[in-house]
Amino acid sequence: MIETTTIIAALYAFLDAHKEGIASQVIASASYDVLKKSLNFSSLKKKLVSFFKKEEDREKFIEAICNQTVLPDSPTDAEVQKVYENISGMPYDDKILSSINEWLVENKQAIQNLNIITNSNNSGGFSIGSQNAGRNIYNIQGDFKPHKK
Repeated sequence: MIETTTIIAALYAFLDAHKEGIASQVIASASYDVLKKSLNFSSLKKKLVSFFKKEEDREKFIEAICNQTVLPDSPTDAEVQKVYENISGMPYDDKILSSINEWLVENKQAIQNLNIITNSNNSGGFSIGSQNAGRNIYNIQGDFKPHKK
């Protein structure tokens, strides 16, 4: 089975000194809807304003790079180009990737502090969260009730 990741996670992993770090894995497994609750995408939208004719295209582009998966050895810049050209209908500009990478660097701490790993036991049991804030923080809440036979 070939492991895939999202475009934005691949870009972050490239910038991150620890390619297999938990932040890269968290950002790869989180959907855009989850990420936009935790990260400030408005600053990224501002960086991309000159590359799009319509505001909703910027939103679609950011959502696409957060949700679209790529293979581990795929050239991420080519994937960014493909997504951009499909959404905007305009020729790709290398400054787009530079703007995204700049935003990732500016938001590195926020990405590392994401608190979005949540596993739930549907039997009413536990909700387990994990956060990295200079040290590991584990948050376990719930009331385990084994199934009765």
